[in-house]
Amino acid sequence: SVMLQGGTRQSQYQFSFTEPYLFNRPLTTGFTVFNTSFRYDQAREFFGIDPTQLPQGLGFENRLNFEQKGSGFNVFGSYPFKIWNRFGLNFGINHSQTSAINAATEEYFRGVTTQNDQSFINTEGGGGFSDFRARTLIPSFSFNRTNGPAISPTSGSSLSTTFEFTGGPLGGTVNYFRPTLDYRHFRPMNKGRNTLAVRVLGSFVSGFNNTSVPYYQ
Repeated sequence: SVMLQGGTRQSQYQFSFTEPYLFNRPLTTGFTVFNTSFRYDQAREFFGIDPTQLPQGLGFENRLNFEQKGSGFNVFGSYPFKIWNRFGLNFGINHSQTSAINAATEEYFRGVTTQNDQSFINTEGGGGFSDFRARTLIPSFSFNRTNGPAISPTSGSSLSTTFEFTGGPLGGTVNYFRPTLDYRHFRPMNKGRNTLAVRVLGSFVSGFNNTSVPYYQ
């Protein structure tokens, strides 16, 4: 599949391919290549004012403006186990770069530090923001024992767990891990006319190797 989205504020270009049955086995594999950009202007986002038509002398020159760009790819695969269970593995490389558009934004981010006193600003190369290069490995496990339509189950339960590991021996400039658990339970009520749905979602993220979690996470 191909997704093309362009604009002056946000753009996203993505190409992905999925093979649901590789080597005549229920092995799902695929890859995704993407490139994104986002331009934030405080005057436009909060006040609906065209940045090119801002009045002078009212302090709008001190608004926060920045541009964030990202590019990378992911490769993934998954295999069913005992019909309802599935194991998966995802590996991705992502390069994220944020740059200040005006002096006020650069000064603001210069004063923002992480919990380990790591500045977001990289003084090399003219004071632009630091580049974040992430290499991520995500093993996953899921099961689905629900009944009824896939988009609106009437009974049963499902579970999805992932463990996102970035950096360390994989390389890059970002080091963190993030386990995530998503449990859903469905129970019919009123003789099947209604369904009670309960969802429990939990996640935790932490940096390691004396680095903090990047702000965009």
